[in-house]
Amino acid sequence: CKVDKNVEAEIKKEIQQIYDVEHGGRILNQINRFVFDLNIGDIVMIPSQNSSIISFGEVTSDVYKYELTDEDIDNEYCDFIKRRDIKWLKDISKKDLDPMLFKMLQAHQTISNADSYAHEIDRALELLYIKDEKVHLTIMVKAQGEIKGKDLYALQKLVYDCIGVDEESLDMKINVQSPGPIEFITTHIWDIIKILFALNIIIGGGKGLGFEIPGLLHWYHTLNQAKKQNDIEERKMKLEEKKFEYEKEKEQYDSLIKEFKSSLDRLELELPNNISNININDEIVITDDE
Repeated sequence: CKVDKNVEAEIKKEIQQIYDVEHGGRILNQINRFVFDLNIGDIVMIPSQNSSIISFGEVTSDVYKYELTDEDIDNEYCDFIKRRDIKWLKDISKKDLDPMLFKMLQAHQTISNADSYAHEIDRALELLYIKDEKVHLTIMVKAQGEIKGKDLYALQKLVYDCIGVDEESLDMKINVQSPGPIEFITTHIWDIIKILFALNIIIGGGKGLGFEIPGLLHWYHTLNQAKKQNDIEERKMKLEEKKFEYEKEKEQYDSLIKEFKSSLDRLELELPNNISNININDEIVITDDE
């Protein structure tokens, strides 16, 4: 908002008199940012008094004048009368905050523009979300201390070599500072679901998705019971062959899973609880070529 230079000079003089400061420019800049730079729908992040907790909220109103009540005065509540309403979304402990956002907290202005941190703020609010027709999945590495390269390689091998994602469309961003985020970005929503599915099974045996994987031998047994009596021996022989093949493959599979699980356990990954956090609007088109 452009203000006439003479008017601006008068406002600065009034600020100097009211707040007993040598220069009024800094306070005027803060007021301008609060009134003109903030918009409904903007995300704000505000540290607690000792900065141990960072609160994230969404601006839900324009500036309005608040009438202080006797209760406000008696309890020494905030006495600012020019206000905006905020819908509080999430509180994050400083120790769990995305390392990239620490730079933002070092800003000394009362109100600072955080547009350059939009990506980090998005993934701090949701580990799984859709924006600009891309699906973003963030996995937080919670392990303290040094991260072994082979453990990160195991995660990459699982995703790119074992579960059949589209390698050309799936980007992987790693910013591990022990702890730190690993982010997958793609236009193929089913690739993200595959990753979540695989990680939940390896880390928690599928319990994170609300089920456990039944043993394949159980299905062989069920199939065997359903055989017709006149060809049961022939089918049983085939079943034994399949069982032998299965046991051989299972041994290799178990060895690979054990390797993956060992590495992923050391990373102490934090995953989204479910995929219900994805809100797909009618305007958003997610493609899947599979």
